[in-house]
Amino acid sequence: MSIYRIIQSLANEKFAQCKIKGKDFEEIFEQRLIEEGFNTVEFTIDKELKKVILSSDTQIPNHTDLIGYVKEPFNSQSFPDFLVLNKSNIIPIELKTSEDTDKPMWNNSVPKQNAIYLFMAYSCIPEKREVLYFRGCDVITKEASDVLKQRLIQAQEQSKFTKEELALLDVYNHGWDIYVRANYQQKIHISDTNPSFVNHPNKEANKRKVLDYLRSFDTEKETITM
Repeated sequence: MSIYRIIQSLANEKFAQCKIKGKDFEEIFEQRLIEEGFNTVEFTIDKELKKVILSSDTQIPNHTDLIGYVKEPFNSQSFPDFLVLNKSNIIPIELKTSEDTDKPMWNNSVPKQNAIYLFMAYSCIPEKREVLYFRGCDVITKEASDVLKQRLIQAQEQSKFTKEELALLDVYNHGWDIYVRANYQQKIHISDTNPSFVNHPNKEANKRKVLDYLRSFDTEKETITM
């Protein structure tokens, strides 16, 4: 069983489907796991381990004797989409698709440092479709991630009103208030900024880093070619 072989093969595959949505991509990936010999496992995740997985700041050792995968361990709207358990590690994997662009929607979560991301760009445009993969630590630093999160928390705190303040403002009694929702995004800051994951100069290097990372604790010692 080899997770890096699955990821590498997805990047080289020509998919028959004209349109691939997020759920379709998840089904494709799950089928590859099964074909590679990974099976679903019953895995009890306590509060402390859940906290570690959700942050994914460091490698997560596998202290069980389980080998396989768990799909959507914390429900369909929460990170990660899959947990893959090999002999030594628990690997969080998040899948992203974008129907007609070259960067994903991040919504309320920036990339986790030690998670692996599979991104299908232009998923509904077959002639431009491309699967890329990268670790969070190779596209954003922990410092940047922490600062963005802290700034968001500050904005949410500053937007809060007391009930008394709202009552004075809401003259017509329609219940108006503010809700600051997390929505991380990529945009151009300076001339060197490149939000594209398809055209970014680090694309191939990031892919190699993922494969090297997976091979570092994979029991199979295969030679990977890009």
